[in-house]
Amino acid sequence: MSNNTKRSFISDIRYFGSNIKNESDLINLYNNDIFFKPHFSKDYPVINEISGIMDGIDSRLKTRMSQLSLGIYQALQGGGALNLSEDDEIHLFTAFAEIETTDKIINDIMINESKLVSPTLFHNSVHNTPLGYFTIINKIHNYCTTISDGLETGYSFIEFINYKNLLQESLIVAAGDEYSSFYNLDKTVDFKLPPFFVSYKVTPSDKGYYLHSTYENKKDLIGELLHYNTIIVPGHEFDFFTSNLPGKIILTDYPITGDQPTAIIARLAFPFSLQCKGETAVVEYSKRKYSLFNVRL
Repeated sequence: MSNNTKRSFISDIRYFGSNIKNESDLINLYNNDIFFKPHFSKDYPVINEISGIMDGIDSRLKTRMSQLSLGIYQALQGGGALNLSEDDEIHLFTAFAEIETTDKIINDIMINESKLVSPTLFHNSVHNTPLGYFTIINKIHNYCTTISDGLETGYSFIEFINYKNLLQESLIVAAGDEYSSFYNLDKTVDFKLPPFFVSYKVTPSDKGYYLHSTYENKKDLIGELLHYNTIIVPGHEFDFFTSNLPGKIILTDYPITGDQPTAIIARLAFPFSLQCKGETAVVEYSKRKYSLFNVRL
């Protein structure tokens, strides 16, 4: 168990994907029992394109932006950056960054043997491209950084957000990944990686979340979860927790995030959007250990 009980509050939340565009949509999906099943919904399908992804972006630059850059822009503009101050740091978490643009460069050079590759592709392929576009279009100069650790990006987020909570610092979080056919090249896994993005503001508070503890043993985690009524878990762990915790309210973000490595970032915001009463447990599994967030509102 963590000795730290300082908490942080999440506000100005926006979820943005093919079957969700805002916090109201999340509540609607919840009311339709979508988050009580660890798979995509036929009634609210997940597809590889997001309608309206360019809406509200008043700049010609939007035609050069990737799905990742556009999605992060939308998540920030309608979420974490709604009440942006000059001192707010903006931190982006993305597992694969500008993977589709990188794939285009590789195909042009290696597959098509092209001698002339568009220069635009190169400056659009760096990890900080989405925040670069967001700050340029909005003419802001906030500190920005991007953290990308592939399949372990969720764990990197946990370590980072716990450190920020210990310091009781405010920040803006953005996260997500775009769809790319590049994912299909790995035949060793069957991940479902739909385009999905989320952003919110984190501020120190006497209520909210803190990292309660980490576990390597599932039995120890189950023992702790007995103290919670509502538990939010990854999709691939849903069946295990429902079978071992009868009578508990167990939700999963899988119907909107799929197997995205940054799904924990959306999952942590769920209790705030759904206004869960009492204490809620938010669970992540990465690096062969379970991390448990305690959320009290």
